[in-house]
Amino acid sequence: MRRYLKSVSDRSVALLGAWGLIAATVIVVAQVRNWGFISSTGPVPWMALALNLGVSALGLATPERGWWIANAVLSTLAMLLIGASTIPSAIIGLVRLFWN
Repeated sequence: MRRYLKSVSDRSVALLGAWGLIAATVIVVAQVRNWGFISSTGPVPWMALALNLGVSALGLATPERGWWIANAVLSTLAMLLIGASTIPSAIIGLVRLFWN
């Protein structure tokens, strides 16, 4: 994978992995809730937002700080406006909203 990310710093690659793990966890928990296996996700979106903002804060020390600032701003807006704690979960929610 490193071959495809030559222009991205090593630290940002590790942070992208953490960001992807957070996003995947939020999506899986939401799907499990939608299928009826659990009744409530409770604080999961807020914890995911906090982790997402933490990853973005760590990304400020990388050359890609603009992307990490954009991630923090867009994630915060998505959480406040539509209740999605990560950008991928916001995209999935909007796709479901407009295609259903």
